[in-house]
Amino acid sequence: MSLARDCAILGFGLMLAAASTEARELEFSLENRISGESNVLRTSSNRKADGSYSISPEVILRENHSKLNYRFSYRPTYETFFTTSGIDGFDHRARGVLSWRPTGVDTFGVNGNFSNRRSLRLEDESAPSDPPSIVENDRTRVQRFDARLFYDRTISEVFSVQASATIDDLNYNRGTSVDSRAYSGSLSLQYTMNPTTAVGLSASIRERLSRPNGRFRYKTDTEIWDVAFSFRRALTPNLSFSAQAGPSFIRTKQKAPSFPPDFLNPPDLQDENSRSTSYFATVAIDRSWQRSDFRASYVRSESSGGNNAGSSINDSISLDFHYRIDRQSTFRILAKWLRSEEISSVADGEKLETTQYSGFASLNRRITRRWTVVGQFSFFTQNQNHIRRANEIGAAYSGYLSIRYTFDPIVF
Repeated sequence: MSLARDCAILGFGLMLAAASTEARELEFSLENRISGESNVLRTSSNRKADGSYSISPEVILRENHSKLNYRFSYRPTYETFFTTSGIDGFDHRARGVLSWRPTGVDTFGVNGNFSNRRSLRLEDESAPSDPPSIVENDRTRVQRFDARLFYDRTISEVFSVQASATIDDLNYNRGTSVDSRAYSGSLSLQYTMNPTTAVGLSASIRERLSRPNGRFRYKTDTEIWDVAFSFRRALTPNLSFSAQAGPSFIRTKQKAPSFPPDFLNPPDLQDENSRSTSYFATVAIDRSWQRSDFRASYVRSESSGGNNAGSSINDSISLDFHYRIDRQSTFRILAKWLRSEEISSVADGEKLETTQYSGFASLNRRITRRWTVVGQFSFFTQNQNHIRRANEIGAAYSGYLSIRYTFDPIVF
């Protein structure tokens, strides 16, 4: 975990060091939340309902100019439960994004996310670009880190090219979990046919290394090559369609664990190598009205596995609807479906498959310029096909009411 934390600190430090001498803003806010949930322990058995209180200060540093733009935020949260002991504690989340345009056709950028938290809340806090993930149970603290460095160049009025490099790291604090780290690089080209239509071609390579905690477990090295074709079209001024899809070539190497000479009756385990072909895709429809927006999307992608696998393929569908009641109030409904299947098999030859359904309904109301009230109700269910069912949760319901106060920004 220390490497990911050091990388996060270094990455965000570079962002701040690159800040210009022009005016910037430092903003502070404080959120208080009362929550209730039907399954606070995140288990299929020993289900326990409870309530909690949490407090979340947040600091944001940002700057927006024609050449330099950045935003960095850090939000710690302390949560205490009313009757359940042993699960109180802190969660941490930091996010940063920076872009720099030295010329009118060149853009450099970096963005990153860091979190160290327990998965004890049913809420939607993900950014639109965040991939869906498996929810871990109460006995697991999870640390995630990802960073992306990219370069965009506008070759002409119709051609543009982008290159990027990414790292993502997943760490668990339990001995039964599988940590993973992936490195990837991509190159893409986009051609704008007319003001409403654009097509593109991209290629990428990604290598994910699993680091199983505990002895006598397989280590997995997964290498994935992708080729994708993209299409984007504005059907009307308020309706657009976008798609990106292509074949994926997967190579998996599993290294069998070694046993000491004095180990009694060691199993006969062999290294395993396999190759397969799949596809990855992203399809989305966006529709806007005068006071509302709707987005429907399907995504198939590779990601880190749950706490039993180093790498998995995720299929997800999401429906997201925003309605602006008035200038102070916003209503949102979000529904998600996720199916995650690990790329490599577990010891008995079966691939672990996790299915997740979730729904969120929230109301955001700005009372004054400084005070904001948010109410949310959530439904969630997660099941697995394997006998171990380490991350099976079943159905759970949650709701919260929060009050947030934002201080006047400091401009310097």
